[in-house]
Amino acid sequence: MNWKGMWPRLRTTVGLGFLIWMARVTPLSASVFVRVNITEAPQVTIGSSTAARILSSDGRVLAEVDPLSPLTASSLGSAVQLGDVQGDRLFLQPSTANGSVFIDDVWYRGSVELRLTDGRLMAVNHVALESYVASVIGSEMGGHFPLEALKSQAVATRTFALYNHNKRLQKPYAVGDDQKWQVYKGIAAESPTTVAAVEQTVGEVLVHNGRLINAVYHADSGGATENSEHVWTNPLPYLRAVSDRDLVSPRPWEKQLSRQDLQREIVGVGQVRSVDVVERSPQGRVRRLVVSGDAGSVSLTGREFRQRFRLKSTMFDVEPGAPIRTASVAPVATPSAYVIKGRGYGH
Repeated sequence: MNWKGMWPRLRTTVGLGFLIWMARVTPLSASVFVRVNITEAPQVTIGSSTAARILSSDGRVLAEVDPLSPLTASSLGSAVQLGDVQGDRLFLQPSTANGSVFIDDVWYRGSVELRLTDGRLMAVNHVALESYVASVIGSEMGGHFPLEALKSQAVATRTFALYNHNKRLQKPYAVGDDQKWQVYKGIAAESPTTVAAVEQTVGEVLVHNGRLINAVYHADSGGATENSEHVWTNPLPYLRAVSDRDLVSPRPWEKQLSRQDLQREIVGVGQVRSVDVVERSPQGRVRRLVVSGDAGSVSLTGREFRQRFRLKSTMFDVEPGAPIRTASVAPVATPSAYVIKGRGYGH
């Protein structure tokens, strides 16, 4: 769909069983810098492609840095140590507009903030919103999809970033760089097509009742999306379950978990004897299951089980493997492993 020339009017988009508005937030988006948490580690190596400056939290220049000169950051008590400079929060900012920064071995646009949060050294990339969007498109999709698909991703990515930017203004960062948020791999993920997708959608976002939506998305829905309250807590009118029109979805997956795998991750059940799904969402996703053993039972949400065992989604079935007989006063046949057969792949 070509939106050129239709702005600044609002346009409507009908999808997923709800009505949302597509709006343009320029020039606001041009001035927004997304704060991306790149790493938390005892030490971080940073530097700049051009001459740069180390700034204090109030903007004072503390030191000048040569191009391509790695600096090691670490914690020193309650302060950040960067080279010979110390401070509660330190910034490395290229001196020229075309400068870029590296954090460990990855290059990013923008600048780097170093800070201690709960005793952890954190490196946060401050990057212009539209540069961030171009990288996320490449990180999440790559640049080989049709331009209209990349443009759709650009709108969702921008909306998600601004939603979290506004929600987390008082937090150390707005988003992370992994699948919990949006995958962000810096400059290396950009391409001419991802940049074109950004340029042709600059400032376009999705809103509902005048507010940015939480524009979550997935790689594969497993055949259907889900109502928000079946994943989190609150029902959202714009996140309603619908059948997926993806012609190559669902893609099945399978993972085997041994009894030892289960016992290592789920404390308090002893020797595992059964894994039973006791509640599903209307779309078939696991909402709750019970793992039982000779020492007790533990109830887990589908989301908890998925996270513990790194499953691709909560749309799965549990099938017992070949039985073995346990050595006890009253021998019981129990599965040696459990096969998890699922569909879908989401954040």
